[in-house]
Amino acid sequence: MPLQMKKYDMCSDIELTERMGMKAVFELFNKSYRVNHRELEKSTNSLKQMIDKANNIRTSGEAVELLGNVLSAVKGLKRKADEIYSEELDFVSSCKKRIAHLVEVAELEETAPKPRTQAEKFKLSKAVESFIADGESTLPSQTRTTNTIPPPHYDKPVFSARFNRLLAEHLFAMGHYQSALALVNQIHDCDKIFVRIIEEAIAIREALLHGETKSAHKWFNESNFRLKHSETSFDFDLRIFEFYLLVRDDKRMEAVAHARQYLNNFQESDHYRRRRLGQAMVLLIMRTADEVKEKAKQNELNEEWIAKRFHLALMSFYSFTSPTPFLLTVRAGMSAIKTPFCYHDESRNPNCVVCHPLINRYASSLVFGHHDQSILTCYQTGLIMDDNNPPMALPNGYVYSQRGIEQLTKDGYVHCPRTNEVFEVSQARRVFIL
Repeated sequence: MPLQMKKYDMCSDIELTERMGMKAVFELFNKSYRVNHRELEKSTNSLKQMIDKANNIRTSGEAVELLGNVLSAVKGLKRKADEIYSEELDFVSSCKKRIAHLVEVAELEETAPKPRTQAEKFKLSKAVESFIADGESTLPSQTRTTNTIPPPHYDKPVFSARFNRLLAEHLFAMGHYQSALALVNQIHDCDKIFVRIIEEAIAIREALLHGETKSAHKWFNESNFRLKHSETSFDFDLRIFEFYLLVRDDKRMEAVAHARQYLNNFQESDHYRRRRLGQAMVLLIMRTADEVKEKAKQNELNEEWIAKRFHLALMSFYSFTSPTPFLLTVRAGMSAIKTPFCYHDESRNPNCVVCHPLINRYASSLVFGHHDQSILTCYQTGLIMDDNNPPMALPNGYVYSQRGIEQLTKDGYVHCPRTNEVFEVSQARRVFIL
């Protein structure tokens, strides 16, 4: 049965988070199709030329030899076609898996009962946080209430796999190829096509770091049908890098010939190429290999530089954005729960994510969340303060819930943990908020 997104095809959050990964698979599929199509055309043309020679055959020996060559060519063409067919099936299977996963996620989100009150939403968020921290397969049973809190449909294999995939795409976009590959391989029934993308990037980058450009040139020639629209200069960067390698190896005459052949075909208005060419020419006056390396590092013409340029070209080809959808989602989540109280030591809540020291520092540049309705929680217990657990104020102005006051009470006296002051229980007064 063909997979269809039905009414979920307009779901903006799925489009935002999943488009980048789907686009990457499509671009690799498109590139492989073009490369395979050219190879099949070459093989087919060779076969036609071979068959055309049949008109010039005069002896049986020549006929037998020609038939043998044609048979070998046909077998090779069939083998190549089978490989292409198998490869394309892998691409289609990868796309179907992603679509099926998104359909499953969309259906779960669509059928999930919605909390009716702010308090129930808070209970749900606490339950999800507990689920993530404990790594259990279902939400804690004590957080469920009839017809208000969703059942344990946040099944770990579904949402955990999506989280890991989005995190892997983020790591890949940030240039952490090895970490992304390790994370993808941990996912059950991982996407082999995305693994192939990462492995190809690792191989090319490692080759560049070792001064080898053959694989990078091959990748660029196969990907240029798309990169030429983004006005990338990666081909020019590769030639500059090769110039640096020749000068480093004290092959200055070859370097000059290389520059005349590849580095003189750009417009005068192209300031980037003019600047890079000038920096490369400076290497010719360096006397030793160490001086060449030091100057190349200073002008960013060495192995680390070309690896970064390759990463930018790779992201351009696969349409990876910066910041990534994963990072945008994390920032939006932190902004939604960030309040000014998260940045005051006396008002921080141990159960608040943004109050964590590491996240607190990271979220400092984000905007504060805007809420039409607020939920009051107790500093001592972390529980919601409502009619069943009303807020109680001490004479020093600090407010705790009724259950918090009970926890802080000993022998008829309440000990305030913020100021270390002690008050009689009768001095605590209920607070009414209008």
